[in-house]
Amino acid sequence: TASHVVNRAYTQHLKELGLTYPQYITLTLLWERDGQKVTELAAQLQMGSNTLTPLLKRLEAMGHIKRSRGEQDVAYRLD
Repeated sequence: TASHVVNRAYTQHLKELGLTYPQYITLTLLWERDGQKVTELAAQLQMGSNTLTPLLKRLEAMGHIKRSRGEQDVAYRLD
């Protein structure tokens, strides 16, 4: 219930920026530590990678982040 209240409180402000609350939280995690792998972000967000990957692709299409392939995994960085 508390999560939904917070989500609703942010919705209007984030709508002006064209972001959803999960996108905002993802960007916040990348601001704290850039270059995180999908698995790291998924663990912190408590999301499955199958849910997180489309979110990351939307953020990349919007120009907010860039994907870079490493030897082991894909990492995302703020653009």
